[in-house]
Amino acid sequence: MIRIFPSSEAKVMPWKNGKGTTRELLIEPEGALFPRDPFLWRLSSAPIRESTVFSQFPGYARLLMVLTGEGLQINGTPLLPLQMLSFSGDEITEAKLASSEVLDLGLIYDPKRVRAAMKSVEIEKKTKLDLSVDPGECLLVLWNKGAGKIKAVGATHPVAEGDLVRIENHAQVSLFGEMASQVICIRVVFLQNSKHGI
Repeated sequence: MIRIFPSSEAKVMPWKNGKGTTRELLIEPEGALFPRDPFLWRLSSAPIRESTVFSQFPGYARLLMVLTGEGLQINGTPLLPLQMLSFSGDEITEAKLASSEVLDLGLIYDPKRVRAAMKSVEIEKKTKLDLSVDPGECLLVLWNKGAGKIKAVGATHPVAEGDLVRIENHAQVSLFGEMASQVICIRVVFLQNSKHGI
């Protein structure tokens, strides 16, 4: 199954602690009302315009990546653009700007039920990237820069900059760059089916 979520469909929501806003790109189960309802994982993107404290999510784990800007300090640990940082949602987490505003991408997930990884990948113009997706896995692809197409099971789907693609239960998926592109791949794996990283 392949589903494409245009960037225009993302929900703008306040942070749990009220100190900022975020764009909710996708939540599992879909239709869950955050933060009221329990959830398995949630992918979102937020601008950080000043040093701040993140919301706490007891019992959850977090992955964070800086998409634009010069980076952050997370509890004193440097987070450079397009690097992944993992940390516990139980922690009090302070984010300090390296210089100017950044845009981040974050995944909050239940580590008792799934594991997750996040990676930035460059796709050169008119080239392709092949990825495997096993049963029991969910692959999320955020087309961060550029535009392209995604092909699986004989069908090809156009993807625009900012779109999010959800892919499940396909043995092989190919991402094609119509122009030089940058994609962020997030793989969520149920623990009993865990086989490989991105």
